[in-house]
Amino acid sequence: MSNALGTLSSSLILQEALDLAVKVHPALTSVTTDFSAQPAKKGQSIISRTLGKPTVSNFGSAATDSADADVTVTLSNFKEVRYKFTAAEVASTNRNLIRERAMPMALAIGDYLAGIVATELALNTDFTTEVVEALADVDYQTLTSAREALTATLEAPLNDRYAAVKPAAFTKLLNDSLCNRQYKNTGDDPIASGRLNQIAGFQSVDEWQGWPTTDNGIGAFWHKSAVCLAVRPIANPEEYGIKFPGNIGIVTNSDPTAPFSVLAFESINASDLSVETVMVFLAGVAKGNNFCARLVTA
Repeated sequence: MSNALGTLSSSLILQEALDLAVKVHPALTSVTTDFSAQPAKKGQSIISRTLGKPTVSNFGSAATDSADADVTVTLSNFKEVRYKFTAAEVASTNRNLIRERAMPMALAIGDYLAGIVATELALNTDFTTEVVEALADVDYQTLTSAREALTATLEAPLNDRYAAVKPAAFTKLLNDSLCNRQYKNTGDDPIASGRLNQIAGFQSVDEWQGWPTTDNGIGAFWHKSAVCLAVRPIANPEEYGIKFPGNIGIVTNSDPTAPFSVLAFESINASDLSVETVMVFLAGVAKGNNFCARLVTA
């Protein structure tokens, strides 16, 4: 079957790419996210919210202040994912070239958003708590030390805790007998999956390629409210009364709990019949609650 490139029917493929982007990287599930299909402007501030733990008091006591906090996230990153097919490429195959690009697009978006989240966790100097461990000594005890730091030092909630380490540190964890048991009561078997889920009180410990290594950092441990990530599409330029020479519209993934949206447009160049599809979005991150402990080697 040849490619149907004349309508925005390929929006279903773009939607698939956005679904995959949310699934392929832990950055989009391990922090507080503020996704919306509501268009925004570059540099606009989005007010997100982290939820704090209420106080249990004797009946009849005066009301206590809420521990919830507003977090201002600036949409300072204006990004796109673009690909183009020549007329010769389209004409020489029956493969669905657009669908084949869904996973690479998802990986590109997921890796980019993971990168700005990792930068916030690794380099925001307001996170001052550290777990010091030589790379050669990273093991299950490293995780329990981090758990203690989050609980005793930072007083972070016990739920929704996550961790990420650079590949060399993750290899140490996988090779540790306490981390990588052959049989587990919950979660995946690390021997088969290469993932560490539901361990030492963390929902997951993930391997993040390209983790920032500034200041000897090799990872971090945090509560979900430590970082807020906001993503918005830009407004449709057709609102200014000028018709786009192709198809344009906002595409949203199918997950109602995280409606990740971009402005997508596709067109055929009249001069050379090349086909181009672009996804455009705004993104920003900001520090939330002070619930992050960095893993450093010295």
